[in-house]
Amino acid sequence: MTISTEERESLREIFKIFDKDGDGTVSTSEFTQVLEHLGVRAGESEAQDILKNVGNTNKSSMNFEEFVAAVGSATNNEQAPPQDQELRDCFRAFDKNGDGRISLDELELAMKELGEDMTKEELHEMMRDGDADKDGMIDFEEFKRLLPAA
Repeated sequence: MTISTEERESLREIFKIFDKDGDGTVSTSEFTQVLEHLGVRAGESEAQDILKNVGNTNKSSMNFEEFVAAVGSATNNEQAPPQDQELRDCFRAFDKNGDGRISLDELELAMKELGEDMTKEELHEMMRDGDADKDGMIDFEEFKRLLPAA
């Protein structure tokens, strides 16, 4: 994605707002707030994926150039294959609080909304099947593995 001079200046202003201590970096955890400000709904794990895709290996912060690349990547829907975008949209329907992970409660709520009346044991079994890293949550990568290839 090519960013115009005007867009770059707008991003610089947003960056300054989130660069609270003026050290020329924004924390990666604040990046999700930046994305929300720009109208992109992404949880923490999705934000981390975006940062990895633009070459940011620092887990705690990013400089302005990394920030511009990450925002460009996040806001360019054409960059993601259509199936991946559809999967992200589906994931977001389950991820009610937008933190990038699906909890047991969120899974239960989403299944009820889909008209599926599941027992607690069935829900726990779905979580066990999907939660590859055994952290009690299903992130986007785990979610993708749950679904058959399109």
